[in-house]
Amino acid sequence: MQDDQGRVVFPGVGPFALPAAQKAIATGGSNGVEATLYCLIDGKGPLPQPIRVQMTYGVARNFADELMTAAVNAELASQKPRRQ
Repeated sequence: MQDDQGRVVFPGVGPFALPAAQKAIATGGSNGVEATLYCLIDGKGPLPQPIRVQMTYGVARNFADELMTAAVNAELASQKPRRQ
């Protein structure tokens, strides 16, 4: 898939940390699933830029399950009173 907006390059050995996503969408088709994270990237202007990731439908289903579990855990953790 061609993107006219340029590329984000991650030099060196991973793991790599992506910028925080401002928005995320996913689309599916006969070739699998594409997830797009819109992130603020230094040097790319004031608007969030798309970072696209391709995956099989199996990986997408597993990721969806993990995202739901992580979101619930994060929400519960944010509601716990903090010790002072």
